[in-house]
Amino acid sequence: MLLIAGGARDPHVRRALRRAEARGIPARGLLVGPEDHPRLRLSVPEGRLVVDDEPLDVGALWVRHDVFAALADPRAAVAQRALDWYEALVGYAALNPRLRALNRDGLGRRVNKIAALGLAASLGLRVPRTLVTSDLAALRAGPVADAVAKPLRGGALCLPLAEALAEQDPRRAAAPSPAFVQERLAGPELRVTLVGERVFSFAIETEALDHRAEPDAPARRVADPPPAVLGPLFALARALGVELSAADFKRDPESGELVLLELNTQPMFTAYDTACGGAIVDAILDLLAR
Repeated sequence: MLLIAGGARDPHVRRALRRAEARGIPARGLLVGPEDHPRLRLSVPEGRLVVDDEPLDVGALWVRHDVFAALADPRAAVAQRALDWYEALVGYAALNPRLRALNRDGLGRRVNKIAALGLAASLGLRVPRTLVTSDLAALRAGPVADAVAKPLRGGALCLPLAEALAEQDPRRAAAPSPAFVQERLAGPELRVTLVGERVFSFAIETEALDHRAEPDAPARRVADPPPAVLGPLFALARALGVELSAADFKRDPESGELVLLELNTQPMFTAYDTACGGAIVDAILDLLAR
């Protein structure tokens, strides 16, 4: 049986469960949300899992850390509950090394975005010229027109540097926390999703600096990047221990060269799955059911 675990409000989990049912793949959901609190018992070190008094005979596991509950309810306790459930299922995978688990080598590992950019560059991928800084005084004294700012750990949109500086207290010489300051790149943004050895590439059609500012921006499938990009990208995914990932690229405005923004190890993919007729979810299920 395939166990798919995550948030009750996560459309990616629900889509995968529907597709597994349509394909006749034995699957069970373990969904957690404001009104969904399964009764879980996990024995340690035996690794036996019982959910709502049902002993589960699991052959493959796909667990997603739920971010949707916290988006709807920003209380710290909500985010902590989501993390606790994720930790429990990561622990279940660890206690059962023969269990087929998606992204097993990356489960429970937080990807540091600074380190990931450095690793990507060492593997041959072009990354943006980047400064990690809290020095507002130096930023105000330098050129701002062709630079952008974004948080180190995500959660907020990428902004033009001038706009980000305008949001800071002009009396302060230092920001409360460091952030990324990077060169401004050219669109359209390219999303490259890797599932095992399969590649799905999409152009995101928006004029916004950050495509998340337009969540309904259309995506269309396009040709995959050349081997000079795909080879290092697969190497990066392997180094991070993930079989499912999504990389975001933009282009150098002068040379047109693809530049990696980041690699997401728990990517959102429903819009892209729709754009390719469900092929992404099918590829994930094939990977888990093999």
